[in-house]
Amino acid sequence: MSDEQLGPEARAILDAARAADEPDPARIARVRHDVSRRVGLVVGAAAATTAVKTAAAASAAAAWTKGVAIVLLVAAGAGGVIAVRARRSVPAASPVPSQPSALATPTPLPTPAASPLVAQEPSPVAVPSATPSVAPVPTPRVVPAPSAAPSAVDTLAAERAFLAEAQKALSESRYPRALDLYDRYKAEYPFGQFKLECSVGRVIALCRMGRGDARSEADKLLATNPPPALAARIHAACDADAGP
Repeated sequence: MSDEQLGPEARAILDAARAADEPDPARIARVRHDVSRRVGLVVGAAAATTAVKTAAAASAAAAWTKGVAIVLLVAAGAGGVIAVRARRSVPAASPVPSQPSALATPTPLPTPAASPLVAQEPSPVAVPSATPSVAPVPTPRVVPAPSAAPSAVDTLAAERAFLAEAQKALSESRYPRALDLYDRYKAEYPFGQFKLECSVGRVIALCRMGRGDARSEADKLLATNPPPALAARIHAACDADAGP
């Protein structure tokens, strides 16, 4: 049976069943109740018409009413099937999350009552004990470094100065002074460069002074074979002063 063969009431019921979004048992029950109510209205209207019309007309009306009721029942069944299929095809809606409960307001902590300030006694400061005296560390004595030995040039110059002064005193007949300078030279420069010249001048000073040991000193010096010039000076000073 097509929708064109249904009456206006049946199509309205069918449209109402199709328009249902979420068919559930309660909705199906309401649809069936609506169908029953509408069928009752139709039957009531048919009964009133039957009272006016003849018995033949009443039979025809009853037959028509029965057909309409069957059509309505079929339509109601079709609507239920369509509703069930629509319910299966439509995915179940995800549950709406419940509103989050209001955040619990934290209970304010009780403010501690301000306690009266108590004057705290200062902690005693530990006085350090007297530090034992430390014996002073003796400062090491700085020993001056020995002066550098004079160079050979300076030593030679000093020897020449000594010898020149002694020879000057000898030439000026200051024999004691000349003898003293010769003796000092031998003491300060035992290995001097002018040791032989100093010995010759010393013997000459002894001979000129007439010392008793002058001749023995002259012989010792001549025994060493001095150069001829120095030997001649010894002979000139000591031989003349010695006499026959």
